[in-house]
Formats: sequence, C-alpha cells, structure tokens
Amino acid sequence: MREVEEIPNSVTSHKGFNIGKVKASFSTLKDYGGFYGSQLCPKDTVKELEQLVSTADQYLDAWSKFDEEIRKSKLRPDWAKEYVLGRKELLDRKDGTFAWVDPGQTEVPFPISTSIQRSKRDEFVVLKQSLDKSEYVTKDQEGFWRKEVSERASKVREDFSRLAHERSLA
Repeated sequence: MREVEEIPNSVTSHKGFNIGKVKASFSTLKDYGGFYGSQLCPKDTVKELEQLVSTADQYLDAWSKFDEEIRKSKLRPDWAKEYVLGRKELLDRKDGTFAWVDPGQTEVPFPISTSIQRSKRDEFVVLKQSLDKSEYVTKDQEGFWRKEVSERASKVREDFSRLAHERSLA
C-alpha cells in the first residue's frame, strides 16, 4: 500500500498527509477481504490497518489545530514549529537580540547566526506557552504519534509487502 509509505515521514517532519486512500483501501479490504471463505490478508493486518486509520484521524485533527495556531501567529511557520516543539532555542546575545540555536547550546555560533529581536522572541515564548498543553505537542513529546501512527504505518506496509511476496505478487 503505497499510500501508507508517506505517513512515517510526515509524522517525523510534523506535516499532514492524505489518509483518504488508506481509508478507501481499508473499507474495500474490510468489505471484500475474503474470497469464498479465504482471507486475502491476515486478520491481524486488517485490525492493524483499522487502528492506523483511527489514530491517523486523531493525529490529523490534532496536527491541523496545531498548524492553524502556528500560522495565525504571524511568525515564520517553520521556525515557530521548531521552537514550539523544542528543536530550536533562542540564546540571549546580551545585546537585545537572540541567536537561533540548537537545544542546550550555550554559545552563539560563529559566523554570527540569525538575530531575533526581543519582541519576536517574546512572540515565540507566548506561542510556545499557549501550545505546550495542546494534544499535538503533548503526544509528540510522549512519542505517541511516532509509535501509534508512524510505527503502525510501517508495520502495515511491511505486512502487505510480506503478503505480496509470499503470494508471489511482488
């Protein structure tokens, strides 16, 4: 199922994805997965796919709300996401500006990194505080999206690949 391949990368890069084709495939498989009493794919795979669709819907809803708040902030969206998700920090340069750095970095990199004015830094901080308790951020920090969406999608993909190989379809 090629539709499932994009899901792990989308979750890792904090993007949305199209679940429509996966839902259609699941629906078809659920309705026509058996042929004269024989299962075309293992029941465990169908259950896994059902859980993937359900959890992906939850991810997409939470991600959409998160992304909407990021876009409403008027900050640069890619930077805002990195800051809110804790992948980048702002280090005080002691001159009224802040350097864009990796987490835990204690010195301003040379050559001089990007400078951000205090007012923009304050906007980043307020945005982070408002989104820290959001479902998307909370579950990202817990590793829920990676485990329940990304890993499940990879498992479904592997199951279908193995099934195709076993039945000489690949």
